[in-house]
Amino acid sequence: MSTKHYIGIIAYFTIVIVCIVAREKDFNLSKTICRIKSFLLNKENNKLSKNIKRPLLENSSKVNTINNKKKYLNEEYLKIYHDIEFDFEKEAQYYNNHCCPNCGIVFDKEIKTTRDCPECKKKIIKRNNYLTKQNYLMTENKFKLFEKYEKKLQDLNFYDEILKHVSYNCSNIKEKILILEKSNRNIRDLVWEICNDLSLEYSVKGTKIINQCKAKSLQDKVFDISEAKRLFGISNIYTLNMAKIAEHEDKIDISIDILCNYLHNEVSIYMLEFTFCDLYEFKEQRLIQSLNTRYLKEFLQNHFISINQFEKYYKSCNRNFVIPIIDKNKAWNYIEKNLKTN
Repeated sequence: MSTKHYIGIIAYFTIVIVCIVAREKDFNLSKTICRIKSFLLNKENNKLSKNIKRPLLENSSKVNTINNKKKYLNEEYLKIYHDIEFDFEKEAQYYNNHCCPNCGIVFDKEIKTTRDCPECKKKIIKRNNYLTKQNYLMTENKFKLFEKYEKKLQDLNFYDEILKHVSYNCSNIKEKILILEKSNRNIRDLVWEICNDLSLEYSVKGTKIINQCKAKSLQDKVFDISEAKRLFGISNIYTLNMAKIAEHEDKIDISIDILCNYLHNEVSIYMLEFTFCDLYEFKEQRLIQSLNTRYLKEFLQNHFISINQFEKYYKSCNRNFVIPIIDKNKAWNYIEKNLKTN
């Protein structure tokens, strides 16, 4: 007989002996058996986990689950899901065996939601691995570790969403991400760098066109100004993304500073054609309606900043604006009217 057979026989007789003792002492028989099963199960799992190496997830179906969602940071997602899979092996066994992670009692039915254990009265928290679809039952202490993984995933989703928009104007984005994956660089730094580079690149292109069109004919100016507005508009999108990154990191002062620059650019972009082409009639109401302040309104509301408080930030901003063709005080009049409209 093999070693496994001997272990099985010993375990069986151990359960029988304990059951006899439990019956004599009027213990709850089913609970006693359940605890023994749970103990043996955990002991066996601990042995297995020590011998398991941690290769990255290589199952193509798992990788495709992420690819189908058009994620750019595939490898980063896989690393996190891989760590969850191995750090919560025991919690997966608790779920598969309907077992309380606190006291070890085994239930007759699957635990489908977070609940209190009827035996030990402690909370049983249920979570799952999005990639592998494995469910876990965990204690409140172990849940703290799971929350850290959830925060990492939230950060990845946030930066990945920005990269989706970046991909339209960044031809070498995949090469940049590959560099990230081969180094120890921070994802945030990569996304910030890409947004900053694109914002600068398109503003430089727009400024070059503006400088060249001054000596051109009116017809050529109209075309050039239209192209410059497009380029400055793209630049301003990435400026706004940088403000979002700063807010995501709770760097509110930095976010406000960038938003001031973004808003001034919004006004300046509209004013370009009236500054260099005296062809159209200026309409203030159209300018006010054209300003994209939806994010700013949400930002001010979320951080309990009044319009008057933001005005002080804006007028005291020492940043050199990308398109300095309008005075700050005059630009604020248009911005304020926009912010006060619903």
